[in-house]
Amino acid sequence: MNVFQPNVAPNGRYDISTTCAQLGISRNTLQRYRKAGLIHTGYHKANMRPYFKGSEIIRLWSMTM
Repeated sequence: MNVFQPNVAPNGRYDISTTCAQLGISRNTLQRYRKAGLIHTGYHKANMRPYFKGSEIIRLWSMTM
């Protein structure tokens, strides 16, 4: 996990790879956090790909620090 707060907009939507890069974690770790309910996922209506709001990224980062 990164020591510095992620540089994301609270209302922004971020894909899996960007979320992992901002938090400094692997995709597997992010998947575990999703299954445990520590971070909530939204889904794009057009293609059903998951996204993470910036506020969720910051909330998860603050919980783990």
